[in-house]
Amino acid sequence: MGTKVRVAQESDLTGLKTLLDEFAQSHPSKDRERSIESYRKAYFGDNPTAEVIVAERNGEIVGTIQWHMMYDMFWCKYHAHPEWFYVREQNRGSGICFSLFAFLCDRVRECGGVAVYAFANENTARLMERISYGSGENSFYHLSCEAFHRIADLSGKPAKEIVANLPAKELNKVERELEDS
Repeated sequence: MGTKVRVAQESDLTGLKTLLDEFAQSHPSKDRERSIESYRKAYFGDNPTAEVIVAERNGEIVGTIQWHMMYDMFWCKYHAHPEWFYVREQNRGSGICFSLFAFLCDRVRECGGVAVYAFANENTARLMERISYGSGENSFYHLSCEAFHRIADLSGKPAKEIVANLPAKELNKVERELEDS
């Protein structure tokens, strides 16, 4: 069955909470109570802190990533800072992380961003090492330029196609050529 990647909606909060309770089992906060109301306020309230993207399979949320936009005052460009990237263990290896990441890049581009700066964790180090600069778990990664746009262009494609068409790291240094109008 295929996976649908999309921006989370308020109606996803119960499924998202279940996924995040599972994710937190490897975190010092594992025994902390997480309320749906706190998620509602943080993500859908008057002042949302971030956008949440979910991967859904057979009506169940199986992966997520949250992100917010930032401004790089040196390069004078907007970029995304993604966090809390997680895919359920039984769904790993099916390309969901690549689908989530391509969707994230497309959303960032829609919002005016042109890069992604992120820390990799045990769930994302392999992905980030393939497409950007950095090395290993808990490393800072940077995806920009043509590499960023190529991944954003893959959003919505099947996971196998995304993986087969991942850009070379060197494209992080090549600005995208603008098409003639």
